[in-house]
Amino acid sequence: MPSFDTLAHANGLREALDQLDVWLARERETALDATLPVEERVSAGVAYSELVHTLRVHLGAARDALPVLETRQAYSPVAATGPERSPEAARLWAAAAAAESAAAVLSAVLQMLPLDGGRVRDRAALEDPHMDLGD
Repeated sequence: MPSFDTLAHANGLREALDQLDVWLARERETALDATLPVEERVSAGVAYSELVHTLRVHLGAARDALPVLETRQAYSPVAATGPERSPEAARLWAAAAAAESAAAVLSAVLQMLPLDGGRVRDRAALEDPHMDLGD
């Protein structure tokens, strides 16, 4: 069960994700608002698309830079042969668990990002952004 401190920080993560959701929703709605001038819609479409893309790049790079395999490989021989409750085993287990947990959090955030960035950007430039493009 998470500690109180963990839950307090989870609220910070939730607030950051809520703010991101507000930004994305605002730009997407502006990009697809047929009552606005095309230039304004295109600008919002580019902002939406670039924000989603750049977040994917940065979060993916951060996840991929984590030493998940290395820490798991360092812990495996100790877990198989050494005492389970030694300080060395605990340190290696903690490093592996931390890397795996951080990678899981980043992967979860990546999965929450919308997939329609390019489509919104392209539709924003149309006279009618809600026109059926057959896609």
